[in-house]
Amino acid sequence: MMQKTARPAPEFVVAQPLSSRVELLAWLDEQAPTTLLRVPVELQVSVMGVSGAGLGFASDRLEVKVNDSALGESLADRAQEFCGDQPTCAMWVWGHWRNGTLAVTRAEGAIATGDRAAATHVFVAR
Repeated sequence: MMQKTARPAPEFVVAQPLSSRVELLAWLDEQAPTTLLRVPVELQVSVMGVSGAGLGFASDRLEVKVNDSALGESLADRAQEFCGDQPTCAMWVWGHWRNGTLAVTRAEGAIATGDRAAATHVFVAR
Protein backbone atom coordinates (compact mmCIF):
# COMPACT_ATOMS: atom_id res chain seq x y z
CA MET A 1 0.00 0.00 0.00
CA MET A 2 1.38 3.37 -1.00
CA GLN A 3 1.59 5.90 1.81
CA LYS A 4 0.81 9.53 1.11
CA THR A 5 3.27 12.06 2.39
CA ALA A 6 2.14 15.56 3.17
CA ARG A 7 3.48 18.21 0.88
CA PRO A 8 5.32 20.91 2.77
CA ALA A 9 3.38 24.16 3.02
CA PRO A 10 4.73 26.85 0.74
CA GLU A 11 6.62 29.75 2.23
CA PHE A 12 4.71 32.97 1.63
CA VAL A 13 6.37 36.39 1.43
CA VAL A 14 4.80 39.84 1.62
CA ALA A 15 4.06 41.07 -1.89
CA GLN A 16 1.45 43.79 -2.40
CA PRO A 17 -0.43 46.16 -0.09
CA LEU A 18 -4.22 46.03 -0.14
CA SER A 19 -4.49 49.77 0.52
CA SER A 20 -4.93 50.99 -3.06
CA ARG A 21 -7.51 48.94 -4.92
CA VAL A 22 -6.43 50.41 -8.29
CA GLU A 23 -2.80 49.43 -7.71
CA LEU A 24 -3.84 46.07 -6.24
CA LEU A 25 -5.99 45.21 -9.25
CA ALA A 26 -3.19 46.20 -11.65
CA TRP A 27 -0.72 44.07 -9.67
CA LEU A 28 -3.08 41.07 -9.59
CA ASP A 29 -3.64 41.33 -13.34
CA GLU A 30 0.15 41.17 -13.87
CA GLN A 31 0.50 37.88 -11.96
CA ALA A 32 0.87 34.61 -13.82
CA PRO A 33 -2.21 32.38 -13.41
CA THR A 34 0.02 29.85 -11.63
CA THR A 35 1.18 32.32 -8.94
CA LEU A 36 -0.05 31.07 -5.57
CA LEU A 37 -1.43 33.89 -3.43
CA ARG A 38 -2.40 34.08 0.23
CA VAL A 39 -4.98 36.80 0.79
CA PRO A 40 -7.27 38.03 3.55
CA VAL A 41 -10.88 38.03 2.36
CA GLU A 42 -14.17 38.93 3.91
CA LEU A 43 -17.04 36.89 2.57
CA GLN A 44 -20.69 37.89 2.66
CA VAL A 45 -22.57 34.69 3.39
CA SER A 46 -26.26 33.80 3.24
CA VAL A 47 -28.28 30.60 3.18
CA MET A 48 -27.74 30.62 -0.60
CA GLY A 49 -23.94 30.59 -0.22
CA VAL A 50 -21.30 33.26 -0.73
CA SER A 51 -22.90 36.41 -2.10
CA GLY A 52 -19.82 38.64 -2.21
CA ALA A 53 -16.15 38.90 -1.30
CA GLY A 54 -13.67 41.68 -0.68
CA LEU A 55 -9.89 41.64 -0.27
CA GLY A 56 -9.00 43.07 3.11
CA PHE A 57 -11.15 45.11 5.43
CA ALA A 58 -10.88 48.76 4.35
CA SER A 59 -14.01 50.63 3.33
CA ASP A 60 -12.64 51.02 -0.23
CA ARG A 61 -11.42 47.44 -0.56
CA LEU A 62 -11.35 45.56 -3.85
CA GLU A 63 -14.54 43.54 -4.29
CA VAL A 64 -13.83 40.29 -6.15
CA LYS A 65 -15.50 37.19 -7.54
CA VAL A 66 -14.41 33.94 -5.94
CA ASN A 67 -14.41 30.48 -7.44
CA ASP A 68 -14.32 27.63 -4.91
CA SER A 69 -14.61 24.73 -7.35
CA ALA A 70 -11.08 23.49 -6.44
CA LEU A 71 -12.03 23.07 -2.77
CA GLY A 72 -13.37 19.82 -1.40
CA GLU A 73 -16.23 21.78 0.19
CA SER A 74 -17.71 25.17 -0.59
CA LEU A 75 -16.43 28.45 0.82
CA ALA A 76 -19.87 28.90 2.38
CA ASP A 77 -19.37 25.64 4.28
CA ARG A 78 -15.89 26.74 5.37
CA ALA A 79 -17.31 30.11 6.48
CA GLN A 80 -19.90 28.24 8.55
CA GLU A 81 -17.11 26.15 10.08
CA PHE A 82 -14.91 29.20 10.86
CA CYS A 83 -17.52 31.84 11.74
CA GLY A 84 -20.78 30.06 12.56
CA ASP A 85 -23.97 31.75 11.36
CA GLN A 86 -22.44 35.22 11.01
CA PRO A 87 -23.42 37.16 7.84
CA THR A 88 -19.73 37.86 7.11
CA CYS A 89 -16.62 35.77 7.60
CA ALA A 90 -13.02 36.96 7.47
CA MET A 91 -10.50 34.31 6.51
CA TRP A 92 -7.13 33.70 4.93
CA VAL A 93 -7.38 31.87 1.63
CA TRP A 94 -4.87 30.59 -0.88
CA GLY A 95 -5.55 30.78 -4.57
CA HIS A 96 -4.75 32.07 -8.03
CA TRP A 97 -5.90 35.24 -9.77
CA ARG A 98 -7.41 34.28 -13.11
CA ASN A 99 -9.29 36.65 -15.41
CA GLY A 100 -10.58 38.84 -12.61
CA THR A 101 -11.55 35.98 -10.29
CA LEU A 102 -9.83 34.60 -7.22
CA ALA A 103 -9.75 30.82 -7.74
CA VAL A 104 -9.53 29.58 -4.15
CA THR A 105 -7.54 26.41 -3.54
CA ARG A 106 -7.46 26.43 0.27
CA ALA A 107 -9.34 28.10 3.10
CA GLU A 108 -6.67 28.45 5.77
CA GLY A 109 -8.64 29.76 8.72
CA ALA A 110 -10.60 32.61 10.25
CA ILE A 111 -9.09 36.02 10.91
CA ALA A 112 -10.06 37.19 14.38
CA THR A 113 -11.56 40.67 14.63
CA GLY A 114 -8.53 41.89 16.57
CA ASP A 115 -6.15 40.63 13.85
CA ARG A 116 -7.86 42.31 10.89
CA ALA A 117 -5.91 45.57 11.19
CA ALA A 118 -2.68 43.61 10.60
CA ALA A 119 -4.03 41.82 7.47
CA THR A 120 -2.86 44.51 5.05
CA HIS A 121 -1.03 42.67 2.26
CA VAL A 122 -1.26 39.94 -0.34
CA PHE A 123 1.43 37.29 0.04
CA VAL A 124 2.95 35.14 -2.71
CA ALA A 125 4.48 31.69 -2.43
CA ARG A 126 8.20 31.46 -3.10
